[in-house]
Amino acid sequence: MKFLLIGNPCFCAALKALGHDVILASRPSAYPANTSIDIPITITPTQVETINAALPNGWHPDWVFLCDDSTFPIVIGLESLPYPLAWYAIDSHIQGSWHSWYATVFDYIFVAHKDYLINYRINERGAMVKWLPVFCDPAKDRYLDREKIHDISFVGTMNPDLNPKRVEFIEAVKKRIPINVAQGEYVEIFNQSKMVLNQCVQNDLNLRVFEVMACGSLLLTEDSNNGLKDLFVDKKHLALYHQNDVDSVVKQFDHYMENEDKLKAISQCGMDEVHNKHTVNRRIKMVVDLLGKEPAQKLLEKRHKQLPFIKQNVAKVMNYVAMVYFYQSETTNDLNRAKRLLLVCQNYVKIIKSLS
Repeated sequence: MKFLLIGNPCFCAALKALGHDVILASRPSAYPANTSIDIPITITPTQVETINAALPNGWHPDWVFLCDDSTFPIVIGLESLPYPLAWYAIDSHIQGSWHSWYATVFDYIFVAHKDYLINYRINERGAMVKWLPVFCDPAKDRYLDREKIHDISFVGTMNPDLNPKRVEFIEAVKKRIPINVAQGEYVEIFNQSKMVLNQCVQNDLNLRVFEVMACGSLLLTEDSNNGLKDLFVDKKHLALYHQNDVDSVVKQFDHYMENEDKLKAISQCGMDEVHNKHTVNRRIKMVVDLLGKEPAQKLLEKRHKQLPFIKQNVAKVMNYVAMVYFYQSETTNDLNRAKRLLLVCQNYVKIIKSLS
């Protein structure tokens, strides 16, 4: 199949490895310099006609697949395309305030967090909605046979403005056990750690769950109902602690430090489970199998009939985004930044008017 992939390039290499024809339109500023982007998106939001015009002559995608890249919509007018539209919604737990409106644009929606599936099932639209958890990428998330120089580590953003509860929690843990705390690149640290602590933003089943186990460390993660226990078994694949409970973390840490045979057995079992069932290749194969069964013409006819309803919802999204930028322009102390934010706000207002 031919895929026009927009946004997060997480599935690009896996789709190509399966033999599919893929063109990636994405923001160079959001990803490493070595990311191969066919159509750079340098202005956001950009009109879909700009991307369409950059496609090779005679090249028409079987599916346009938008992958969430943790930002507001970067392309305007997707609903008008004469191709089936799919969306991988990853940040449901953060962006839920506008995702339910935006969901009306798409013919097929994959949702990373099981608890949020209901937010994407819009009766008037009737799009297919499936749970598709995040995953590991074996190309980088793998066992490297390093010396275990850390008993336990945490790798993640430690910004009190963005996540004050995390900072408070990790600092409290640090006072009780010798945890190695780092940010940025994680593969070496995970491989050098007997255990890795995971803390979630809002009860999300995050990438760190899969990355830790893929690297062969024992994962200590929050007990959560957001799909985690549908995929993994406590004390078999990983170890669970009570959310924000420092005593629970310390208890688990002490137990596995005193029982390293159990620690190694669970680490191995978790690594095998992730590499066998929860890789990017497995996820995208499921996506392709499902999308390949959908009748494109019926999807397009249904979307065309519902365009007025869809555009009303897109206008709601744009209004929400405009208000966010307006609020930021009003609350910043940097006058130049305030002017830039207000200009972005005005651009979104123009989009709202074009949809009415």
